[in-house]
Amino acid sequence: MVALKAGQVAFDGKPAEIDERRFKEIYGEDAEEVEIGPDRPQPQPLAADGAVQMDPSR
Repeated sequence: MVALKAGQVAFDGKPAEIDERRFKEIYGEDAEEVEIGPDRPQPQPLAADGAVQMDPSR
């Protein structure tokens, strides 16, 4: 995994090697960790203003 901060490599290692403290140092206190994998839901389309359009059938 490679993590970038301000265009610079802030972390380069295995995902298991990055802990919550380090994650927050890189991405900020409000950052939320997400997992991406084959079982992830399909991304939602973005509106013109960049907001995620919610699927009313969900």
